[in-house]
Amino acid sequence: MERHAHTLHTALAIRGHQVHVFTSPPLNDKGLLSLKLNNSPENLSNSTPYIHCHEGEPGQWRYNKAWEQFLEENQSKPFDVVHSESVALPHWLARQLQNLAVSWHGIALESLQSDIFQDLTRKPNEPISPAFNRSIQGEVPKVLNEIRFFRNYAHHIAISDSCGEMLRDVYQIPDKRVHIILNGVDDHEFVKDLRLGREFRSKIGIPNNASLVLGVAGRLVRDKGHPLLYEAFIKLVKKHPGVYLIVAGSGPWEQRYKDLWPQVLVLGSMNPSELRAFYNAIDIFVNPTLRPQGLDLTLMEAMMSGKPVIASRFPSIKGTIVVDDEYGFMFAPNVDSLLEALEAVVGEGPERLAQRGKACQEYAASMFTAHNSNIAMDADIKYSNNEIGGDETIEELMVGMQFSSVEEVHAYYMKYGKKKGFGVSKRNIRQNDDGTVRWFCLVCARGGTRKSMAVNVMKSRQIIKMGCKARINAVFNNEGGYTVSKVILDHTHSCSPDKARHLRCFKKVDARVAKRLEINDEARIRLAKNYKFVVVEAGVMRM
Repeated sequence: MERHAHTLHTALAIRGHQVHVFTSPPLNDKGLLSLKLNNSPENLSNSTPYIHCHEGEPGQWRYNKAWEQFLEENQSKPFDVVHSESVALPHWLARQLQNLAVSWHGIALESLQSDIFQDLTRKPNEPISPAFNRSIQGEVPKVLNEIRFFRNYAHHIAISDSCGEMLRDVYQIPDKRVHIILNGVDDHEFVKDLRLGREFRSKIGIPNNASLVLGVAGRLVRDKGHPLLYEAFIKLVKKHPGVYLIVAGSGPWEQRYKDLWPQVLVLGSMNPSELRAFYNAIDIFVNPTLRPQGLDLTLMEAMMSGKPVIASRFPSIKGTIVVDDEYGFMFAPNVDSLLEALEAVVGEGPERLAQRGKACQEYAASMFTAHNSNIAMDADIKYSNNEIGGDETIEELMVGMQFSSVEEVHAYYMKYGKKKGFGVSKRNIRQNDDGTVRWFCLVCARGGTRKSMAVNVMKSRQIIKMGCKARINAVFNNEGGYTVSKVILDHTHSCSPDKARHLRCFKKVDARVAKRLEINDEARIRLAKNYKFVVVEAGVMRM
């Protein structure tokens, strides 16, 4: 189980959900987060997920074995919502679950783009590899198959804005079934710590007179863009010998980087506490990935640690991470473009990069915290459960229904209006001398009439008032509550349940969120990202 998944599931358990995780046996690699296995029923009372590891080799996922464990657990007590990481659960099994939501860390259409970008790094005289031909031939049918079977999933959770757009526009998933929830970063683990950064530099041997320190983290494989960074850095240090590169990770390109010592220091795989020191030791983080799918957690961790970034210009990164030029540099996925970006970084120097890092930290704190991600996922779980049939019953309104207070009547009519697709307004209220409400009326927001005051009739605004008569009246009863005395259900206009969330009465921004918007505006965070923040804070992920 990856770091972001463990962070999310643990936080959901802390928030009061009973979370069961079906996964493969954990690896003992120090670069992977060790799992706390709660394999006894009494541990379900703790604020930790209950982890079921199927039999088999560590790190090797066997969906059929996990499915058997799931069925056994689901028979004893059915789950309210089932969540799958990408295609961990194949579509022929997904069809059997009506309450399934799936998170996409990469879809076949993005994988196809990745194959294209990787082949473009091939030298002019280098032949196309047979593996590339096989991959391309297999990806197109895979995209078509995905478009056909993705409808079997009740809800789709995209971890980037661009992935969400593809699911809606290409995969033809309805808006209400696509939710954008970014991976969360532990903001207690990844923080700015200048002293820790200086100590780490000294520990690994970065000289005090280094003009600039770059950092890259992750698997050292081709599709992560290491052919680009390797070649670009060789050219860079010939002109700027005071530049150093710290590499955190392991893989096939590890030895090539080691051959560039002392300008390149390869540290191998690192745990989160070591990564915290790594991020604080660098001036800027480099992510040369050739994979448009997903969204690397390292970019968010670096920004949370107060570091700007250099990243490939992919829709997922451009639309979610580097949304402002102040946050760093973007380059086309080729050596020349990356080298040009690196030259620009060297020209700015550490002081200017530190200023950029401050802006990155503020943006990351408003967008990428595990807290925000958990609130969004929590809301999505509740929303998914409601959509699938776990919502409280909203009965048809009728004369004689009783409520304990004015607020309860109003709340019920609001829920009824949202379910049916119309807005709600307060029309009349009558009170006794002591202030007790003895009668009140709630109406459809399109009730009444309004005359246009526009001088230019060619530019008059649309009048939403339609004289709708739909309403309810409630009167104070002998028990101290309220009884519905009149109900009119018929409307003079069409109602739109799918669009009810856009009506004014169902929108709310509290004082705390309003203050955050002011802060974000001062930090020059663009409107689109401010909107996403409000969505997360409000706990509404219906997008």
